Amino acid sequence: LQSVPSWVSTVVGGADVQDSELIIELVGFSEDGRRCAGLGIRRFFGDTSLSEPWRQITDYVTTFTCKTEDGRTVKPRLVCIDSGGHRTATVYALSLACPIFRCVKGSASYAEKKGGERSIVERLTTRTTYIGASKAKIALIFVGTIFGKSRISAEVRKTAYSEKPGDEDWIWSDDPILGYTTPHYWDEMTSNVEVQTDKGIKYVLAAGAHDESLDCRNYALCAFELVRQFGKNLPAFTMEIQQAGQTKDYSDEVSDVMTEVNAPPSKPKRQLSEREVEAIKSKRAEVKADSERKRTVDGSLRRKFKHF
Repeated sequence: LQSVPSWVSTVVGGADVQDSELIIELVGFSEDGRRCAGLGIRRFFGDTSLSEPWRQITDYVTTFTCKTEDGRTVKPRLVCIDSGGHRTATVYALSLACPIFRCVKGSASYAEKKGGERSIVERLTTRTTYIGASKAKIALIFVGTIFGKSRISAEVRKTAYSEKPGDEDWIWSDDPILGYTTPHYWDEMTSNVEVQTDKGIKYVLAAGAHDESLDCRNYALCAFELVRQFGKNLPAFTMEIQQAGQTKDYSDEVSDVMTEVNAPPSKPKRQLSEREVEAIKSKRAEVKADSERKRTVDGSLRRKFKHF
């Protein structure tokens, strides 16, 4: 990767999950979040019910480094990965095995802080999952997708119609290796149509289109907002939520995120007693006899009034 602008202070990422691929984009943000630079979008192809794509994306994130123009080395601090669609249980397990990944779920509403200020982070909560036979709680962040898509749409338009290239707040590299020069990428970034409804703005996916690249940038915005809100306390914040209640850190147990993912504890079926079996048989016979009686009565009434 070529050197990134000197104003990049934080690197975060957004990832989307499909049945046949994992997509991730890493983005560098300025300290105030106004400016950002795309550091590359990658697609890891393969059946995501298997472990290989997950190992690849984990290795990519944990080994990624880049240098700024003023000589600093920066690494990803946080990656928000979608858990609201495909492979939910695997995403949960990944966030426990590799805490740099945080689970997010899209929410089509504006999130407002105190004072009416809007934010892409709608709310923080937890979800319960199973790792083998162990019960665990994971942190889950709801993303205000309308807020994010509104900002992305505005920045894309600003870049497209800019009269002074290089003055934009958001920049995309023209290095083909980074994935921003393909028509496919920009088709996905502009795939959502803004619709005005009685309840406000809504974004609708165009027929036959895909928006994985758009979602990745949206989740990257959420990741940066989390880092900005919590700063150096972010790791403590995530582990605190994971360990809420009677739970623990399962990072050591989940070395392979595909090992018995989401398998609830096996409970042997209780054998029914003879008395319970007889009661069930008697109830079934009673229901059957009642059904036969109703059918006979209905049939006789239909024959009686057939001439009507």
